[in-house]
Amino acid sequence: MTIVVNCRTMIDDLRNEIWPTQMTAPPKEGDIVRSNSGKELKVVTLTHCQKRQQNPYSSPYHVGVNEPYLEIYLGR
Repeated sequence: MTIVVNCRTMIDDLRNEIWPTQMTAPPKEGDIVRSNSGKELKVVTLTHCQKRQQNPYSSPYHVGVNEPYLEIYLGR
């Protein structure tokens, strides 16, 4: 099972790095996350979120499905 994540950072020179979009386990504050190019940052905050996915082929009255994900803010 994989966990969908959205990694963000406010560090200007690392904003364009490609960070993971899935993880095998939920991270904890202080864990290290590595970008595709090898840059590493720590998990500063972690927020449990959900987004509604709408099936484009379903009825317009169909509400959709909530999909959970983790919003992860990275810092030094």
